[in-house]
Amino acid sequence: MTDEVREAIAAALGARVRGTRGLSGGDINEAHAVALDDGREIFVKTNRRPPPGMFPVEARGLEWLRQAGAVRVPEVLAADERYLALELLRPGKPGPKFDEELGRGLAALHRAAPGGFGLDHDNFIGRLPQSNGPAAAPGWAAFYRERRLEPQLESAAGAGLLPAALRRDFDRLFGRLDALVGPEEPPARLHGDLWGGT
Repeated sequence: MTDEVREAIAAALGARVRGTRGLSGGDINEAHAVALDDGREIFVKTNRRPPPGMFPVEARGLEWLRQAGAVRVPEVLAADERYLALELLRPGKPGPKFDEELGRGLAALHRAAPGGFGLDHDNFIGRLPQSNGPAAAPGWAAFYRERRLEPQLESAAGAGLLPAALRRDFDRLFGRLDALVGPEEPPARLHGDLWGGT
């Protein structure tokens, strides 16, 4: 963690960084447990060259998930272009009904539906920007095609990584996507990957 990030955290949280230790997990950012001189220990994500807006947008997304009140989401303490500081949640031994309780919590999160597919702001998929505006056509299949699959294909094509045969395969997929995704579902409050490591 750079001195600049340490100073930014101290200014935002009113306590100096006393020490850090690296945490495992993720492959895009560095993860740290950070001890503050007021006795708190927090979780901090950093990145030496993050895409502009990545950490503030992630903070906004975490707060959006917390608003549902369905599952335990770490509290956002501070964020800027260089870091994201969160409440540090310590791992514990799962209770006998952990899987059931997690499933029920995720179901409640998904039921806390937003007004439509997408968000009122764009975010990221890894390091890549991700548009969340509404699709031209209604429904999940159209949103998934227009806002998730097609941008990835365009990015791959722009980088010269999309063979013509793969593009044709996706064109065939898009022709059948409505049938493949199943019956129409209402919008759901979704999250990124759920990681259970330490």
